Amino acid sequence: MRMDAGRGGGRAVSNLRRTWLELRLLCRRGVGIGAIAPELCRLIRQIMPCDSGAICWLDDDGMPTGFFHENSLPELKELFANEYQALFAGPGEYGVAWMLSQRGRTIGNWLAVDGEVERSNTYNLWMRPMGHRHLIEMRVEAGGKPRALLTFYREPGWPFTDEDVSRLAMVEPLLQRAATPDDGLIWIGDGVSEEHLIVDASGKRLISLSYGAERLLQEAHMIGQGVSLVGSLDAPPRFATDLCNQYRSVGLDTLHLPAGTGKLQVTGRPIRTVSTDSATDGDQMLITMQLERPRSVTVVADIMAMQLSPLRSEILQFAATGGRRTEAPRMFGISKESLKKHLAEIYRVTGASEWTELASSLNAGKY
Repeated sequence: MRMDAGRGGGRAVSNLRRTWLELRLLCRRGVGIGAIAPELCRLIRQIMPCDSGAICWLDDDGMPTGFFHENSLPELKELFANEYQALFAGPGEYGVAWMLSQRGRTIGNWLAVDGEVERSNTYNLWMRPMGHRHLIEMRVEAGGKPRALLTFYREPGWPFTDEDVSRLAMVEPLLQRAATPDDGLIWIGDGVSEEHLIVDASGKRLISLSYGAERLLQEAHMIGQGVSLVGSLDAPPRFATDLCNQYRSVGLDTLHLPAGTGKLQVTGRPIRTVSTDSATDGDQMLITMQLERPRSVTVVADIMAMQLSPLRSEILQFAATGGRRTEAPRMFGISKESLKKHLAEIYRVTGASEWTELASSLNAGKY
C-alpha cells in the first residue's frame, strides 16, 4: 500500500524522530542483524515507504544462515529455507547470491536490472506470488565482510528511485554498527520455557520432540538446517548431528546458532532409554533449546514507552545494560553536572533512586 510521507505535518515529523530514536537504540550495540530483523523491517519501512521487507543474515564466510520476511506465505519461506542453493543461487539468477556478489556500491544494484528479472526464480517464485514487482537491496558490511542483505518490495507501478537509495544510505551506518560483533553483550532468555527433542546417538534420527520445540525450530527460519516450515517435523535439524559429533569428539555439549530475533542456545545431554522397542532402545541425546535475545534489545520497547528525550533514552539503555555511571559522560559527550540533571528526570520517570536500580526498573509490560 502506498503511503504519502508528506501528510500529517508536525505529528509525522515527531513520529519520524521517534522512528530514528528506536532505530538508534536497537543498533547501539553489535547485536547482529538477525536479532533485530522484525524491528528493522518495520522501522525502515517508516523511513522509506514500501509494501514489505526481508532480511537475510550471513555467517563469517558470507553464506546465508537465516532470514526474516514480512507477510510471506509459509510455502515461500519453505523454498528459501530448504531450497536456497538450488533455486536462488544458480548462474544467471538475480537473487540473494547475485546481490551479495556485487562489489563497490552497497545499495540499489537491483535498480539497474529491474527490467530483466522476469525470468529469475527470485521474481517468479518469491516476488510475484506476493504481488511485488520492484525491489531495492542493501548489503550490510562490517569488519570487511558482508553480514546481511536487506531487501524491500513494492507493487507494480511504484518503482524505487535514487531518493530511496539516499534514505537507505542514512540507515546504513546504524546497521553496520549493529552488524559488528560485540563480545560484551548480555543475552537473556526470551521468557519462553526451554523446549526439547530427542535424537539417536548420531543425531540423524528424530525420536520425539515437544510441540514447542517444533514451533521454535520453524520460527527460527534457519537456512540449510532441513527444518520443514510447513507441516510437522519428521527429521531432526542438521545441527543435531553437529552437536552429537562435537560431544563425541571433544566433549562439548553446547551450540549457539543465529536464529530469527536472537540466537538459539542448544545443549545436549546423553540419555539411555530402555524399552521393548529395539528401534528406540540404546543411547540417545536429549537436546534442549532456548531462544535468547540481547538485553540491549529487550529494554527498547520499555524505554520508548517512557517518552524520554533521545539523549535520556540512550543514557537509560546504557545504564540498564551494564554500563558504568563513571563512563557515561565520556560515552555521551556531556559533563558530570549535565549527567546529574538528565538522571534526575530518568529517576523520576522510572521510579529508580540510583544508577544501579535502572536495570531492574525496566520490566516488560511495566510502562
